[in-house]
Amino acid sequence: MLSGSITRRYARALFDAAVERDALEGVSESFAQFSRTVVGHEELRAVLENPTVAASKKRQIVQAVFADGLHPFVSRLLEILFERGRSDYMIAVADDYHELADERQGRMEVQLETAAPLGDEQLASITATVGSRMHKTVTAHVTQRPELLAGYKLRIGNHVIDATLKGMLTGFSQKLSVNRLGKEGLS
Repeated sequence: MLSGSITRRYARALFDAAVERDALEGVSESFAQFSRTVVGHEELRAVLENPTVAASKKRQIVQAVFADGLHPFVSRLLEILFERGRSDYMIAVADDYHELADERQGRMEVQLETAAPLGDEQLASITATVGSRMHKTVTAHVTQRPELLAGYKLRIGNHVIDATLKGMLTGFSQKLSVNRLGKEGLS
């Protein structure tokens, strides 16, 4: 199991170095590219996270896959993780780093699940509303899920706003069950 305090420490060290050297955006882009690539290729991730693969071999693989090169700060952090046997932390460190960078730059990402496709105006309205309440620039990652029936479910960090028909029906059903139990003297 990954330790949040450990991954946060690595992310904080990278973040502090990037801020100190005015490289926040370059490091962010490089680490995002690395993270997307590794998460998108299960075999690559399996090899890089495998504790039996030598750190030197992992460095060679990363250099071959990212021939254009990663930001030197990202490359060095990966080397440290490989050398210390903490390769399985690399994606969690990337996530923690991006959270710190987004916070610093007044940005946030939210997950938006919709029952039907949203128009550009609807999406802009939702992100503007959330952004004004959170005092941040919001980017929404939209997923369409017809089983929600109608409406949307918005995830902001650990908070969920469920404005779906399915969620409302589930809530209504639960209230009916509680009311029925109360009338029967069971609550």
